Amino acid sequence: MTDTAYSKHLQKEVDAEQYVDLLGIDKNQIHEFAHHDVLCPVCEATGGTYVSAALSGYYQKKAHFRFVGKGGESAHHPSCDFYGDRLSHEMGQHLVRYSTDRTKITHVIRKLVCAGIQENVFSQETMRLMRQWFFKKRTISTFSVDISEEDLGWFVYIIRLPRIPYANGRDDLLPFTVAQATIPGFSWNEAIQREAVRIHQPTLRVFQELKIWPKHIIDLQNYLQSSKPKFLIDPSLLREEYAKTLQLTAFIVNNSAEFKNKAVRDRTDGEEKLLAFAALLLFVSGWEIDVAIMKFAVIANVKEVDDMLAGNFIGLNPYLKFSIADTAKKIQDNGGIKYKEVELWEVEKTMRDNYEQYNRNHMHSLPPLGPDLYINQYLKDLEREKMLSDWIGDK
Repeated sequence: MTDTAYSKHLQKEVDAEQYVDLLGIDKNQIHEFAHHDVLCPVCEATGGTYVSAALSGYYQKKAHFRFVGKGGESAHHPSCDFYGDRLSHEMGQHLVRYSTDRTKITHVIRKLVCAGIQENVFSQETMRLMRQWFFKKRTISTFSVDISEEDLGWFVYIIRLPRIPYANGRDDLLPFTVAQATIPGFSWNEAIQREAVRIHQPTLRVFQELKIWPKHIIDLQNYLQSSKPKFLIDPSLLREEYAKTLQLTAFIVNNSAEFKNKAVRDRTDGEEKLLAFAALLLFVSGWEIDVAIMKFAVIANVKEVDDMLAGNFIGLNPYLKFSIADTAKKIQDNGGIKYKEVELWEVEKTMRDNYEQYNRNHMHSLPPLGPDLYINQYLKDLEREKMLSDWIGDK
């Protein structure tokens, strides 16, 4: 399903509710009319249908569009975000609703887009051309993601290790020695965490050098665990445009009165809809950032927007999955990233063993160790997994 579609008759992208309101024809005729009128807003698949809102149990299913081929298969291009004719939660995060503004930043971006249309900075046609330009880029070059789930699982484990202030991964950390544990105020928990970070420092440093960020590693893991095709656009095809888009969004946020409101400004970091707006400005400016800023100045100086339904085009972020593709490519192009298969419970066990061995071999006894912090929980989890495995095997 897609929330929006491009209407040839209206010559703009609309959501399902807006489509009905603007056409002004009998609802019984909408389905047949839409079949010959609407196109997928991304890959321009034809043969779309309008699906009315319906109540399914306690769930209100909203009106939407579907694009299905003759054999019942998805009519979308395989590289289209709507391939499979299913709007995922991931895709839903990149949509701006026409009928309601759920957040203040959505309202601001919607106002900017409508002001841009009003001042002829861009139009529905240029929005559509940008969609086509980005989609063509995506179909030119893709690569297969072949990172194993095990490797990615360890990467996620390592980047999620607790980082206490003095164990930030940048400085060389001192290895654990038993003498440290005799100091008043010594914390076993912090020491275990610090030792784990020390052991995994080589991997963490590679991440820093390659600018592979924790959030993107987790996003990549979620993507590979999904049922989506494991093919992504080569990020090098959009790297220059992406960098300029980030520059422009930073300029807009830091210099526009619309973003001085804390409720708006706090939502700008990585905001997909803002990236899409900045990309549109750059697209109509020939990717010249100074020209884009001049065009934004025109929009920013609009005192009043005449029509807030002028055509809020921003359905999908053109850089959707860019960070995922960029992360995967960096890992694969470097022949994988080396890591040690060491967990917190193993770090703790080694430290406790060293402490007890030292205690046995010296005349002055050390204070007895308290309950373990990670080992017992690991053993419980192991036993639970074994019981579950045995239970499944008996079925």
